[in-house]
Amino acid sequence: MEFLSKLNIPEACLIDQRIPKSSIVAGAELGTADKKLLQDEVQEVRWLAAFKPNNAAIPAFADALYLYNEVHYILLELKGEAKYKKVAELLQKVMPYPLVLWIVAQDKLCVCTADKRINQNDTAKRTIESLTFAPWLQLPLSGDINLPFVESLATEMLPQYSLKAFYQGITTRIFNLQAAQLSGTYTIKNADSTRQDVEVLAELRRLADEISRLKKEIKSSTAFGEQVTLHIQLKKLQEQQEQLQQAMQ
Repeated sequence: MEFLSKLNIPEACLIDQRIPKSSIVAGAELGTADKKLLQDEVQEVRWLAAFKPNNAAIPAFADALYLYNEVHYILLELKGEAKYKKVAELLQKVMPYPLVLWIVAQDKLCVCTADKRINQNDTAKRTIESLTFAPWLQLPLSGDINLPFVESLATEMLPQYSLKAFYQGITTRIFNLQAAQLSGTYTIKNADSTRQDVEVLAELRRLADEISRLKKEIKSSTAFGEQVTLHIQLKKLQEQQEQLQQAMQ
């Protein structure tokens, strides 16, 4: 796939090996519903690359809560995009190391990362703290946002002082991409600016949900007075939404 060449994965890190769905099922002791999800939704899983201190010259990171001694790239080809988040979450759960999922559904690309904490009851297992998904990108890549985003994920463009920084650099760029969907320009931002963007994006999602809820209430309401009150609330939320969107530009 053309976008893979833009990642500039070092030859020493390349694996490019197909992972049979049967081996995922056997190794993870999946339940019936998860087995069906893999069977119905997944076209192919490929182990693209593994970044380690001995092949990428990037130091490991370890403390009581987190371990970054390797970072793996997995190409996940799906039959459709309807359940991509469920499939991604399943793979992130069954593969305990820091994992970047390059999800392809037909002619679209999504990138997924996950913050995983060491399970204190079983240090061989991980607890997912959060999942981060990039917006779907049209393939082949083009434009002032999608193409620069993937180019910014080239190995040499990511932080190299530890595998934790390397991995979190990808997550940061996903947040930068989400912000670019509003601003119209893709820019790699520092940690503080990215954190502010994440907070604004979360508030925009909350407002969108609340606006959607109010619209449904207005539609179902039959009392004129109640409709007036709901319309006033809706207008205030829409103004807040517009202000935040303008602040991102």
